[in-house]
Amino acid sequence: MSVLRSRVTGPVVLPDGSPAMDGTLVIFQLRSWDKTDTALVMRGPVIAQVSAGVIDVELFTTSSGSIGTVYDVSYRYSILNPVGPDRAVEQRVGPVAINGAGPYTLADLLPVRLPSDVSKAHRIKRGDTLSLGMQWIDENYHPIDLTGVTITSSLLGPDAAMRTLTVAFVSRPAGTFEVAMPSTQTALLPLGEHQIDIKATVGTVTRRSKTGTIIVERGITQ
Repeated sequence: MSVLRSRVTGPVVLPDGSPAMDGTLVIFQLRSWDKTDTALVMRGPVIAQVSAGVIDVELFTTSSGSIGTVYDVSYRYSILNPVGPDRAVEQRVGPVAINGAGPYTLADLLPVRLPSDVSKAHRIKRGDTLSLGMQWIDENYHPIDLTGVTITSSLLGPDAAMRTLTVAFVSRPAGTFEVAMPSTQTALLPLGEHQIDIKATVGTVTRRSKTGTIIVERGITQ
């Protein structure tokens, strides 16, 4: 196994949309130890300090396998307090998987969606188009190549009726696709909670996401 270095750079923005102040820290914690052919790579942390609104840091990554090297990321900054001492804030951003030399931005690395862990409810109005952008990723937050994989999805309504959703791939190698139902069909859905899951099939192997919830509400404006 060889270990390379990946460059992570780009802007960092605070929750209010303003650029991160100089001195803001982005902390990368290697999830588990790694190794080169002759040396052990310890867990870290590696700390990138924001300068002029951006970070620029090099992290270890393995060249073997498709998953890459997983880091847990958090950021730390101070909130200015005009009537007292500044308050330090530290927030966890999430895990990132790095596979290759880069350069990457932090936004490139962060997972967008986790269909395999769907649990939150999505709400639509009856008669509106249902459109859910999806990305299938593995337990290490790395996109799964869906080349050769068949994806299907259905809604199970409160009336116990099963309704098939359409699935369109955006990028099979990136694991992205869209699950949808046109407005002409959602107009006929019963109000209330519908269950949804995603089924992936390749050959004789089948995997399903966890069951999610879509709540259909009455539309007011005609």
